[in-house]
Amino acid sequence: GTFRGSGKWEGAPGLRGEYYKSRQTRKENRVIERVDPAIRFDFKESSPEPGQIEPPEFSIRWHGAVLAPETGDYEFVLKSENGARLFVNNLQQPLIDVWVRSGRDTEFRQSIRLLGGRAYPIRLEYFKFKEKSASIELRWRRPKQHADEVISERNLRNASCPELFVVSTPFPPDDRSIGYERGSSVSK
Repeated sequence: GTFRGSGKWEGAPGLRGEYYKSRQTRKENRVIERVDPAIRFDFKESSPEPGQIEPPEFSIRWHGAVLAPETGDYEFVLKSENGARLFVNNLQQPLIDVWVRSGRDTEFRQSIRLLGGRAYPIRLEYFKFKEKSASIELRWRRPKQHADEVISERNLRNASCPELFVVSTPFPPDDRSIGYERGSSVSK
């Protein structure tokens, strides 16, 4: 963490969205750039910006930071009938990858352990190509919650932040009462 710096929770609420008039996210195809408070869109048979983006084919890339309010396992849920990839705390390896889909599933889930009070980089890539309708929704199930919910703008920022190292291995407590001595030795 000291080499990368700390993730600062700054910037406007929401994620920065870059809207493209093609499946390919090239600079010359970018039409719109704006901050979206949450990712919950149902374009139906239209496009994000009628007149500038044609309905048969377009793509969107959202990026920024997500704040974990408490420590635990977060289940991210991506709902879409189109192609999408979700990256959380690792911008090289997608947490959810449905870029090439097979079958009729429209809901995809994956869990990741996050530390509370920390900001993590997040990127969501989405495209529509020749499907009849278009929609995308990003949800999560926080630790100790029974239902998933749309990630609200209070947990999203359009600023960038570095990836964090999260240890998922449970370490012994620093407590002599259960046989551990300052976490440095383990009793039988």
